[in-house]
Amino acid sequence: VVGVTPLVLDHVYAELRDDGASEHKIQKVHRLLSAAFNRAVRYGWMVANPCLQATKPKVENEEIEPPSPAWVRRLIADAEDVNEDLAVCLRLSAATGMRRGEVVAVRWSDFTGSRLTVRRSLVESEGQLFERRTKTGSKGHRTIAIDAETMRAVHALRNRQLAGVAEHELPDPVYVFSFDGGITPWRPDYLSLAYGRLSKREFRLHDLRHYHATQLLAAGVPVTTVSKRLGHTSTAVTLNTYGHWLPEQDREAADIIGRLLS
Repeated sequence: VVGVTPLVLDHVYAELRDDGASEHKIQKVHRLLSAAFNRAVRYGWMVANPCLQATKPKVENEEIEPPSPAWVRRLIADAEDVNEDLAVCLRLSAATGMRRGEVVAVRWSDFTGSRLTVRRSLVESEGQLFERRTKTGSKGHRTIAIDAETMRAVHALRNRQLAGVAEHELPDPVYVFSFDGGITPWRPDYLSLAYGRLSKREFRLHDLRHYHATQLLAAGVPVTTVSKRLGHTSTAVTLNTYGHWLPEQDREAADIIGRLLS
């Protein structure tokens, strides 16, 4: 690690760009290297972290264009005609802002009344499913409230699942979204494929997460609450992604001060 300088890192980033890597991917590499070099400095193996002086990858913020409430309601209604469980899954995604891997990983044990604890995410690699921790900060989980109508849909799904389990003498269901009575979960790719057919690729599945965030922020829900529901590591991430969706509150602030001075 002694020979690693900011210049060396700049050359590495340039080579990654030449090989077709996106700025977002290069940024991930930069963060990983920076964390490793920070530890090397702490252990006394290096004097300074070369990433601090290297040219950081410039990642432009994604232009957020979420679907409208009417579009989301229509999507869920169309899903009910195809697969009732899929309709519940899409509704839960929009109601919680969960990521794709998180929603298919939900277990019945994750529910406590009308609250859901998001503990894990499912990823697929070489045809195999693997569980991993969510991106939710150091705790690795978050608990969020769910509205009554969505919970009614979830309970109806459970009743359908339990009826099938009893009929075929299967074990108690574990996963909420499953084709075999809760024994194994849906694959993330299945959810994306099913969603794509319904949405006709007009919006991405991830846009349901954007829908959740932007609707709450536009309604005046505090950024800290939205950030916790999304599982962001900090409110800075939320503001960086959705800051332009915050309602204009400068005039309200001026009026408050004016009333106090009067």
